[in-house]
Amino acid sequence: MLNESMVKRHIGLTLKTWYEAVSKKILPSLRALVAEVLINNYGYTQTQVAEALGVTQPAVSNYLSGKRGGDGARLLRRNRIVMRNVERIAYCITMNDLGCVNDILDNLIEYMRGDYKLLEKLLGPEYKDLISILKKRRK
Repeated sequence: MLNESMVKRHIGLTLKTWYEAVSKKILPSLRALVAEVLINNYGYTQTQVAEALGVTQPAVSNYLSGKRGGDGARLLRRNRIVMRNVERIAYCITMNDLGCVNDILDNLIEYMRGDYKLLEKLLGPEYKDLISILKKRRK
């Protein structure tokens, strides 16, 4: 029979999936960085960035101001591998090459999935159970 603490623990593990972490924490941070690169390196406007990323112009404004994805973007900006791939994603966007964008993004997210120290900083304590599971699966 499940007691209340067991149910809470089970629910916590179930709801904090890798895909949730990607959609709530990782992608917003990466979008913020790609938006910066497109504007600073390629002269895109916020409206053009919004169209390219499939978001609204106010969302791009929030990415650039750090209101959305800001903490993660500040952390990821210090990682050379991440930034090299962000720059490649931005270039692929300028070439209208969605296949290229998806391939790089898939590889980048897979790289991040294996960098537990980066994940711990990026995702925070609410995802510690997920990170523990990822570590066990890699062994």
